[in-house]
Amino acid sequence: MKLSLTEATFFAQKIGVYATSSDERRLGQWDNITWADYIRSGWFSDEYNKFFADGTIRNLAATKSKDASTHSIGLVGEATLWSILGLGNEPGASIDRVLNGSTSEMWLDPWVAYLRSKGVVFNVGWNVDGLTLSGGRITGATAGPGRTISADWFIVSMPSERAAKLVTPALVAADPRLAGIPRLRQDWMNGLMFFLKKEVPLTPGHVNYVDSAWAVTSISQAQFWKRDFTTYGDGTVKDCLSTIISDWFTAGTFNGKKAKDCTPQEIATEAWAEIKAHTPEITDSALHSWFLDPAIQNGTNDEPLFIQHPGSWKERPDSKTAIPNLFLAGDWVRTPINVTTMEGACQGARQAVNALLDAYGSNASRCSVHQLYRSPLFVLEQAEDKARYRLGLPNKWDIQDTRWP
Repeated sequence: MKLSLTEATFFAQKIGVYATSSDERRLGQWDNITWADYIRSGWFSDEYNKFFADGTIRNLAATKSKDASTHSIGLVGEATLWSILGLGNEPGASIDRVLNGSTSEMWLDPWVAYLRSKGVVFNVGWNVDGLTLSGGRITGATAGPGRTISADWFIVSMPSERAAKLVTPALVAADPRLAGIPRLRQDWMNGLMFFLKKEVPLTPGHVNYVDSAWAVTSISQAQFWKRDFTTYGDGTVKDCLSTIISDWFTAGTFNGKKAKDCTPQEIATEAWAEIKAHTPEITDSALHSWFLDPAIQNGTNDEPLFIQHPGSWKERPDSKTAIPNLFLAGDWVRTPINVTTMEGACQGARQAVNALLDAYGSNASRCSVHQLYRSPLFVLEQAEDKARYRLGLPNKWDIQDTRWP
C-alpha cells in the first residue's frame, strides 16, 4: 500500500476523532453520515479508497462505505483494533476465532438437542405472517390461513425484513418505536463453499482478497477441525475453502457481470478466478466441487443481512417494547455490538430474555449482556467531547475538514 503523507495524516486524524468522540457525538453526529463521506473517499487516490473506504471495510460487514454509517464502521473498526492489540479479549482468545468443526455438529445440533430435552418444540416450515393485538397485549400470532399460535409471551426473533411484515398500524399505535422497522435496509452477503482435493491452509485465519471485485473473503477449514475431512462422503475431499461474497452488485473482474445476475456456475467460476488471482496456492487441480448458498435463486436472495445505514440507530427498536408481552431479538435491534454479526444477534436475544424475565417477575438469573471494550486512555477526552457536543462544537481534534454537529 502506497499512501501520500497527506492521505495517511488525514485518515489517522479521522480515526483519532472517532476514538475521542463521546457516545452522544457517535450516535448524534457520526451515525448520520456515511463512512465514505467521513473519510472523504472522493478526495484521495484509488489506493486510499481500496484500503480505507471499500477494500477492507466491505469485508467487515455486508455493507459499502457509501451506504454504512460512520458510527457502525468506526465502532467495529475500533473493537477490531483493540482485539488485535489483545485488549478486551477473553483469556487466551485472539482477534480471529472459529469453530473446530462444522457449525451443525459443533453448535446447532447439540443446542437443538438440549432445548428439546427441556421441552422446546420446533415447528419447522411455519410462516408467521401476523400478530393479533387486543387490550394492549399480543393475544396470538397467525401462521397462514386457519393457523393461530396462542401464548402468554411472544419473542419476534427473525430477520429485519421478515419482522417488518408484522408491523401494522395497530402495533405502531401501541408502540411508535416499531414504525422504524420497515425502514431498515438490507444487503447481500452470502457463502460459497469450495471443496478441495488437498489441504490448503492459506493462513491460520481469514483471508481478505482486497482487490477482488466481489469483496471475497475465505477461510481454510481443515486446519481447525477436530474431525478429519476424509471421514465425510467418499473420502476424497480433504479441505473446504469456505468463502463469502460481500458485493453482489459490482461487475466481476473476469466475467464482467454482477454476481446477482449470474447463474450459480458463473458465480462459482468468477469467485474461484478472483481467489486464484490473489494467491498461487489455489489451483484448478485442487478443486473437487462447490456449493452455493441455496438462498440465492434466480437473481433473488432469501436471506439478506441488515445494514446500518446513516440514521438507522434512530429507526432501530429496543428488545423490550411498549407492548408488555412482546419482545424483539436479532442483530437489528439496539445492542452494544451494533453491527450485523452473530454476536449482535446473540446480544439481542439475551436482551429479549432479560426483558421477558423482568416482565414476568422471575427471580431467575439474567443473561449477561456484554459491552465492547473501551480504552481508559480516552475517557477524559470523551468526557470533554460530550460537553463540546452539547454546546454544538466539533471534536477538538477535528482540525482538517472540521465537521460541526
